[in-house]
Amino acid sequence: QVSVQFCKQQVCSNLVQRTFCSTNFLRPGSTTMSENNSGKRGYTTNSMAPKKVCIVGSGNWGSAIARLVGYNAARLPNIFHPTVNMWVFQEQVNGRNLTDIINTEHENVKYLPGRKIPENVVAVPDISEAALDADLLIFVLPHQFIKRSCAPLAGKLRPNAQGISLVK
Repeated sequence: QVSVQFCKQQVCSNLVQRTFCSTNFLRPGSTTMSENNSGKRGYTTNSMAPKKVCIVGSGNWGSAIARLVGYNAARLPNIFHPTVNMWVFQEQVNGRNLTDIINTEHENVKYLPGRKIPENVVAVPDISEAALDADLLIFVLPHQFIKRSCAPLAGKLRPNAQGISLVK
């Protein structure tokens, strides 16, 4: 069983106004809540489509989280869509776009050098495109960039999208 515990009111200019408290993802093959024996809300793998995850942020912290999320999305295809989009602020590193480097070398050479990012994590320079159809958005940005970075998402998120704040 994979448990994720978060209890933070989401920010981001009121784009995500839910509290993400104690969501349980049941192990693959489980079909009912009673199999969990926890009495907590849960998502079962057989009754719901896999969740599409988007990571909003790609600095050192965002890239470290992308490693974990990418690995787990690939490992748990009944729970998560295998492709994880990661919004990357487009910048040049040695004359190349950082998104191109991440997508070809699977490493954020600027912010997390020497650590491979799973191949199922795709760097996307447009935040609206990265978040398209996402069920879960993991915000991994410094707090001062949230308003400006999330403004393009207004009115473009799925109605039931949920956010997880790893804002520092």
